[in-house]
Amino acid sequence: MTLAASAQAGTDANTAVAARIFNDIYNRHDFAAATEIYAPGFVNHGESGDIDLAVDQAATREWIAAFPDLHVTIERTI
Repeated sequence: MTLAASAQAGTDANTAVAARIFNDIYNRHDFAAATEIYAPGFVNHGESGDIDLAVDQAATREWIAAFPDLHVTIERTI
């Protein structure tokens, strides 16, 4: 495999993981998928501070509860 092909394969894999966040968790409400998607020790470095996966997913559940018809469509990845 060439270096360019290897880089593209890595990019494709990362894009698929990012898509799972929106498709599985937000659109399908499959919160258990978070343990498959995120690494152990995950930390979300947000604007208001750092939070772990449990707090991150609690916030996601609150978004879903507040907007039950929420559906995320991925239009472009960069």
